[in-house]
Amino acid sequence: MIKEEWLEKPPMLHEMLERLENEPVKRKQILVGIPVYNEKAYLLEQLRWLQRQRYQNFDIFIALSPLLEPEEMKEEIKKNRLPLNVPIIWAKRKEDYGSAGGFYIIERYAVEKGYAALIEADVDCLPTSDRLIETLFGRIKNGYDVAMPRTLKDDRIAYNLRFYSMIRTTLLKKVGVTFLPFFYWAEDVELMDRVKKGGSRIAKVDEQEVRHPFKLPVLFLMPSKLVYYRTRNYLMALTKFNGHVYGIRKFLIGYYQIHYFLVSYFVSLLLRNPKSGILWEGIKDAIQGNFKNAFKKKFNYEEEHSAGFSPEIIIGVGKEAEKLGKKYGAKLIGFGNISMLAYLKNPVLLVKDGVRLLLLTNKSVFIVGNSYMEFLFPIACVISKEVALRNDGALVLRKNTGFFRWLVLLIVFVTGVPFLFLLSFFFTILALVSKPKIRTMSYGV
Repeated sequence: MIKEEWLEKPPMLHEMLERLENEPVKRKQILVGIPVYNEKAYLLEQLRWLQRQRYQNFDIFIALSPLLEPEEMKEEIKKNRLPLNVPIIWAKRKEDYGSAGGFYIIERYAVEKGYAALIEADVDCLPTSDRLIETLFGRIKNGYDVAMPRTLKDDRIAYNLRFYSMIRTTLLKKVGVTFLPFFYWAEDVELMDRVKKGGSRIAKVDEQEVRHPFKLPVLFLMPSKLVYYRTRNYLMALTKFNGHVYGIRKFLIGYYQIHYFLVSYFVSLLLRNPKSGILWEGIKDAIQGNFKNAFKKKFNYEEEHSAGFSPEIIIGVGKEAEKLGKKYGAKLIGFGNISMLAYLKNPVLLVKDGVRLLLLTNKSVFIVGNSYMEFLFPIACVISKEVALRNDGALVLRKNTGFFRWLVLLIVFVTGVPFLFLLSFFFTILALVSKPKIRTMSYGV
């Protein structure tokens, strides 16, 4: 986990790494850095694409989470017959430092070891061309500080530092590396804010495209700490570190997102969602610019409520889910099509990316969808639905018959929506004028 002293003083690499293996004697010009949590299949696909690159003057740095061992991944590479032409430097983190920690380690290593340029690659962001690295490095040699390929996220176009962008390491020395206390989500927005304010030359390389799956983040399918960090960081990034957006546009962006999260909070509170308090802490700390609250409160709802927990159903796939199924004698099913809200009569344990995620206890309510419109009128039609387990193992919803619940929720929203609009307006003003309660966010290396 992130330590409070890292708010002011960044850690050295040896403080964060359990192991660092296979460092090359002679380093190449470019470092390709990939942080990996538990995404083995994506990592293998990444390595296949790197093997195809025509320009091979680069080293690969893989920052593994505590869930994985270098030996395990080397065996997977051997089993999949990936004879790579470039060396892989393996680093295993001592603890889970989140996405911010993975990229911090990669950036610090690239700067300290004297690489000319660094490519930062989300493990699930894949190239589509064998000339990607060659083209990006050409832009750097032509005087650009950052070269960003076009990212296709389903039908959306984006440019992002973490989506195979190449950055000059001298620029990282100048503006600083990723700020660790973000832990998870939006740390790249804040770093990009520093890059743009530093007057950097940025090239958008439209002739090169990478693909990144669009994932609608589902707050209440995340562990408690990620619910907090995702809420706090996203709102903080849009209102405090979105320096290249000004005036009414910046206000409207911040207002829309704050209003969205407030609606999410009040709906979850109304429905007695056990994680609603964590969501509120994230909103409040984002508005205040408070990084220290994360160290005072642990946000570990799952751990606090797991004593005596004996699930009858486990939702998940993989060895971890199978092991837990045997342990509890529970029925194991895949990820079903659960709609937005549900009362569950059985305790349920969800296993996602190898992490045990205690979602529910008896008769608790949870939210598994977060599109803005889902929280308005359509919420009434599913509030009293119950989850049923079909013979084929799928989760389905029983039909709602409670007219009274429709009426009550309609009254609540008609009276509550004007209040939420006013509250969102007030909170957006506060978020825009308040500064982060921290001395500096520029980690020098």
